[in-house]
Amino acid sequence: ARLSGFGAGDRVASAPPMAGAAPPAYPPSPDGTAALPPIAPNACEGAVVYILTYGTGLRDKARAWRGPWRELGASVPPIEDVLSTSRRAGRAPPVGHPVPTVVIREESSRACAQALTRTAQSPTGQPWAIQLLPRPIVADPGAIEVWLPRPRDAGGN
Repeated sequence: ARLSGFGAGDRVASAPPMAGAAPPAYPPSPDGTAALPPIAPNACEGAVVYILTYGTGLRDKARAWRGPWRELGASVPPIEDVLSTSRRAGRAPPVGHPVPTVVIREESSRACAQALTRTAQSPTGQPWAIQLLPRPIVADPGAIEVWLPRPRDAGGN
């Protein structure tokens, strides 16, 4: 199951970025940008990655990520359209995220989240965000959610 508290109809405030947590520094590449370490082939071993969309507008882009993410060791269930799920349940859709966001429950999932964002081009051109859930929210170990932003025309919002 997905992260509890993030099902269709749940409205959850985003966790603030961790204060004082700095990403690891890597030596600059020849062009002056930070060089990234290679992605470990099993970076997502044991992770279950749920992809959540608002409508079908970004579904094809998201579908293309499933194979590469499985190659990282992740299990990737079918994509969920949270608008459709919430309509069927008679609830309001979840608030979601304004940019493509990978939601993790444990800091130990960050390497997998980073690998996911490095192997999937942002569907909107916005940079990917990685967000750690607040502690009170209970989640299955290894569960990661990939939230795609709500398209302007999905649901009229």
